[in-house]
Amino acid sequence: MPTDKMQDFILSCIQAIICILGIPGNIFVLAIMMRKKFKNISLCVYMLWIALADLGVLVLTLIIRCYSFSTHDTKNYFDLHSAVCKITWTGFYICIHSSVWLLIAMTVEKFIAVVFPLNAKSWLTRRKSKWVVISIVTFVSILNIHHRYTKDVKRNEIKQIEACTVSNFNTWLRIFSHG
Repeated sequence: MPTDKMQDFILSCIQAIICILGIPGNIFVLAIMMRKKFKNISLCVYMLWIALADLGVLVLTLIIRCYSFSTHDTKNYFDLHSAVCKITWTGFYICIHSSVWLLIAMTVEKFIAVVFPLNAKSWLTRRKSKWVVISIVTFVSILNIHHRYTKDVKRNEIKQIEACTVSNFNTWLRIFSHG
């Protein structure tokens, strides 16, 4: 059975490889999707925003991992200001959930294009895709804004470190379970 340190090391290596390959890959997708010949395709709106959301996840993961390595602790411990903790984790969750919902929207668009090919040209426009993307990002931002208020830097007196974790967990648990 691998130890915690070994598991953390393996996880960190896998995350580093994913970031090293994923960041340039998503930048490449962004460059391609912004070309003139892709400007009028509604599906490219989703692909552009999925690439942006995935890039956000990768960059924030890289920031979190680099900082955890610089503090010689791989459990997401931060000796940073509370605002950095809140912004990092709120952004991470907004990006990761946006990516999933945008992929679902893109799949629904492809389904409509296959099932209703005669109506697809009028139903699946770039303008409508932009509104779907704006709606998804707005919904996901509202859904994840609680991280701004529930995450905070807490001091662990035993390990003498500060962790970015849920603050006042029992209070939030009472609020979300029957008041």
